[in-house]
Amino acid sequence: MGSLDQELPIRRSDMTPRSRQAPVFVWSPIVSQCSKTCGNGTLQVWFSCVDHQTRLGVPYFNCDASTKPDPHTEICGSSPCPSMWRSKQGVCSVTCGGGVATRVLYCAVEVEGEEEVLDDSNCSDFPKPTAVVACNTHSCPAGWRVVRTSPCSASCDLGIAQRNVSCLQFIHGKESVVSEHSCRSAVKPATTVPCLVQVCTYSVCGQLLLEESGTVDLKDVNRRCTVSIGRPLDEIIHVKVLSSSLDCKKKEYVAFFDRLAFVRKCAQ
Repeated sequence: MGSLDQELPIRRSDMTPRSRQAPVFVWSPIVSQCSKTCGNGTLQVWFSCVDHQTRLGVPYFNCDASTKPDPHTEICGSSPCPSMWRSKQGVCSVTCGGGVATRVLYCAVEVEGEEEVLDDSNCSDFPKPTAVVACNTHSCPAGWRVVRTSPCSASCDLGIAQRNVSCLQFIHGKESVVSEHSCRSAVKPATTVPCLVQVCTYSVCGQLLLEESGTVDLKDVNRRCTVSIGRPLDEIIHVKVLSSSLDCKKKEYVAFFDRLAFVRKCAQ
């Protein structure tokens, strides 16, 4: 007999593991989160192919396509929602550059998908939000602005006015002067422009007559008026004077200084 300590030979056939069962693949549901944490929400359910034993996903062709359930929507979140502050926000004070908007605050609760307004005391457990909020905080594009215009160079008829043109941008609720480079995409307005305060009223007073004949209109003259004649003294000239404003009874007349004149008397 051999020793008890003698090792017995082990045949390789004795180490062969048991044969595994054939894998089984099934359609397993995948469920999304509920659309709401309270009240009536919805969730989406769709299906993927998995190994029945390991629950690991496998390519879809391992499962029988004819048995795949259709994706569907289910109701979820049936627990009632607490009352809370809600708001309706008004129009922002500016379209860009940072403005403010006023909100109408009220206490409400959602019941079966509908909003039910409650007394403010039902929301006393929660801090009431501020009624004024910031809005449209994005920067405004820069643009040219005529900041100041000088007085017209002429008191009547056409003149010239100087303008101070700056590149401005609306920042934090107010207009600020920025580099002209920021306005490079726009055409800069002219810094000088024509201007007209009023139409000048023509007056013969102070005028110089250079022609051999002409007309002097004194119809609307009510003050001492001097008209110069720029012709030689020994030359005969013909000047027609419209003098309806002269008062013959007061012996008002037209005088030609340094000239010999034949004047028709005033007649009315």
